[in-house]
Amino acid sequence: MGDMVLIPGTVRPDYAGGGILNLISSIQSHFGLKSKHDPLHAPIPFQKKAVLLIVDGLGFEQLERHRQQGDLGAADHFQEVRRLTSVFPSTTMAALTTLHMGAPPAETGWLSGCLWLQELGTIVNLIRNKDEFTRQGVDLGFMRKTRSIYSRLDEARVRSTIIFPEAFEGSFLSNWHHEGSHQQGYAFTPSTIPTLVQNALQHSDYVVIYYPHYDDMCHRYGPESQEARDEARLLNTILGGVMHRLPPHTTLMLTADHGHKTISGNIWLDGHLDLHPHLLRPVSGDKVSRYVDVKPGHEAEVQAYLSRWADVVSSHQLWEEGYFGGDPADLQFLTRTGTLMAHARDDMELNWSYHPEVLQIKGWKGNHGGLSSTEMWVPLGIFNS
Repeated sequence: MGDMVLIPGTVRPDYAGGGILNLISSIQSHFGLKSKHDPLHAPIPFQKKAVLLIVDGLGFEQLERHRQQGDLGAADHFQEVRRLTSVFPSTTMAALTTLHMGAPPAETGWLSGCLWLQELGTIVNLIRNKDEFTRQGVDLGFMRKTRSIYSRLDEARVRSTIIFPEAFEGSFLSNWHHEGSHQQGYAFTPSTIPTLVQNALQHSDYVVIYYPHYDDMCHRYGPESQEARDEARLLNTILGGVMHRLPPHTTLMLTADHGHKTISGNIWLDGHLDLHPHLLRPVSGDKVSRYVDVKPGHEAEVQAYLSRWADVVSSHQLWEEGYFGGDPADLQFLTRTGTLMAHARDDMELNWSYHPEVLQIKGWKGNHGGLSSTEMWVPLGIFNS
C-alpha cells in the first residue's frame, strides 16, 4: 500500500499514528490492552481514569472557528489541541464504528451509511436498518464482524460507561457498539451530561460521551450557520461543566467522528436517464462520496459522465492505496464499494431517489463523507485534572 493522494487537494486518512483509529489504540494501551493497530505518534499524558467526549460533526476547522468566535471558550482550557484524521469515508457509520471497535472500515465492513449488501441483494440504510427501496426493516446481525473495545476492557476488569441519548437505547447499533459497557441514556439538558459523567467516574475507569446534536444543526442549517454557533454554545456549557466536575487524576479528551462541508448544489442522478444504461444498480455510499456499480466495459462512459460534478476514481485503487485502512477482512466487503467512487467537488452532493419519501426530505446545507480538509480533520483536545 502506498501513500498516494488519489484526488488532488484532499486529505488521506491516517491509520498509522495520526488518526482516530490510533487514538483508540492509545486508550486501549493505557488500560493495558494490546491493539493490532499503532497508537498515536505522540503519546497522550494519561492520568488514572479517562473520559472521551465524541462530538458528532465537530471538525478541527469548525472547533477553531468556534473558539475564535467566542462560542467554545471552554476549549481554551485544553492543555493541548491536536489534529487527527477521520477514516474514509468520513461518515458517522464508518467513523463511529471505528471509535467503538478500535478497527478501521476495512475490518468492520461499515463502509458507509448507505451500502449495497450482496448478502441481502439490496441497498440498505444502515442508520435506520431499512431497505432503501421498500423502507422495510432488515436484520443486520451478519454485520457484527468485530468486538467493541468495551467487551475487551471488561475482560481485563476495566469498567466503562457510555453516555448517549436515551432515544438510541436498545437499537442494534447501540447494543453492538456499546457491548461490554454500562449504558447510560440521557434526556438532553445542558446540565445533565456533567452530572452523569461525575457519577459514572465513581464506578468506571473509562467514560465515553456521545453528543450528536451539533451534527444535526450542521446538516440542517450548515456548519457556518447561526444555529451551529448556538449549538456550540450549548456544547461549551457541557464541556465546561465536565471539566469542572472531573475528579483528580482524570484525562478528558474531546474528538469527533468527522467534520462538515457546506452544501449548496444537489445533483439527482436518478433523473439522468442517459447514465442508467451503464449502471448495474442505483448508486450507494454517501452523498459526497458515492459508490457506483458499473456494467463491465462501461467504466469510461460513467467516469466521463460523472466528471461534470465529481472526481471519479477506481474503488479497487482505494483499497490498494489503503484508504479503508488495510485489506478487506472479508472479501464480501469489496462488493460494498462498487466499481468506481464519485467524490463530489466543492459544495456539491450526489443524490438518488430510492423511494418517493426521499423527495420529501429537505436538502441538507451541510454534509460529509468525503476527503476535503473540513470533513477529514478532527480535533483531539486533551485536559488533565
